[in-house]
Amino acid sequence: NSVNNMGNEKRNLRSNSSEDSEAKKRKLSRPSEEKKPSKFKTPSRVNGLKLIPVEGTSKYPVEQDDTEDTEKPVANHIHFLNNFQRGFGKLSVIEQIAEQMYTRDLRWFTIVMQVDTPELRVSGMQWHPYIPNLLVSGGKSGLLQLHNANDLSKLPEPKKKFDGIGPGGTIEAIRFNTKRGIEVCTASVDGTVSTYNFDKDLRSIIVKSSEPYRVWFCSVDVHSDGKGVYAGDNEGRLAIHHLDSGKTSYDLRIHKSKIKHLEFHPGNPNLMVTASLDKKVKLWDIRKLDNKYSYFDCLEHMSAVASATFSRTDGCRLLTTDLHDGLRVFKAPNWTLEHEIGHPHRCFQHMTNITASWHPATDLFAIGRYPDPRFDRYDPGARCVDVYSALSGKLHCQLMDSGKLLTSLSYFNSTGSMLATATGRKINIWQCRRT
Repeated sequence: NSVNNMGNEKRNLRSNSSEDSEAKKRKLSRPSEEKKPSKFKTPSRVNGLKLIPVEGTSKYPVEQDDTEDTEKPVANHIHFLNNFQRGFGKLSVIEQIAEQMYTRDLRWFTIVMQVDTPELRVSGMQWHPYIPNLLVSGGKSGLLQLHNANDLSKLPEPKKKFDGIGPGGTIEAIRFNTKRGIEVCTASVDGTVSTYNFDKDLRSIIVKSSEPYRVWFCSVDVHSDGKGVYAGDNEGRLAIHHLDSGKTSYDLRIHKSKIKHLEFHPGNPNLMVTASLDKKVKLWDIRKLDNKYSYFDCLEHMSAVASATFSRTDGCRLLTTDLHDGLRVFKAPNWTLEHEIGHPHRCFQHMTNITASWHPATDLFAIGRYPDPRFDRYDPGARCVDVYSALSGKLHCQLMDSGKLLTSLSYFNSTGSMLATATGRKINIWQCRRT
């Protein structure tokens, strides 16, 4: 009996399992219910990707999840990456925060030191790239002074100086050569490019024009290796001097007129920019510097250009100042025009040309204002330093000098903690002073 009972139980289990399997088959064999029609029109496909209409752009294939029954517009990835690379996307939150922080500090900037030079006017000025308290200035008579802005309790006497030759010795441009101690290179109206070593108290003329005072040098910069000095003259020619070998090449004309500014990129030592009175800013690869047509980009302007300088944060922006009333910001890598700003800083014969310069920690730039009645909100007494944002192209703050003098040069030191401005024969040092 027990054997018969076990056999019956096995047969019952087999029958139950077969019934379950048949039920599953019947369930699977049923026709699937038709999906409810979506209230949205199904988009067409290209290469397996849905075409999603994006507002303000053409249609491009963009991947989208098919599980959702609603269709959401998705920004095109190619457009997003392209705009991000060119700087046309939304502003970075970090950049905005940094800009707000430094703008807040700049609003508390006040003059803490004033240097009264014996010159008729200051014609050139630069901070040391790595020592934030060292400032060098050059004047109309060729006097070169090294100032220490560290100890503000003492009278602002120059730390060291080189006397000039007098009238006709105007220093047009100054650059530090950090590879050779405290040394600077200058371009002068007397037709010379010289090096001044403050450690050795030594001046050396490295390039000299064949026709002094008819052909002179207007711009200079030092290559990052400290071995090459590049200078531009008033006829558009470029002089290249190699400090290690002492050789000079001075036969290449790269502009039709005076080269007002020359500068190397802070991150790429092979990239050089030149600005000229021929209304052009040219970008060069110095490895392919063969003739006047060997530039890889040329930025046309409506007026003569006084300066073109790369941003000090990452070098991805180029700021140009013309001699009329225009400021332009170009964005890498294609150097497309990002902002065009109208600003009163017209040129005057007996005044150093007003130029804009970058803040080292964020893309703010400073420039002196020369009030012009052609501009809105004209105020003849508003002779101040304007601080603009390269992100928005808008004015953020103004630094007012009680003397109401025209500010021609304005440079931040390497940390952004100090600002040096030149007004005639005086140099003002600004710092944040919260009261």
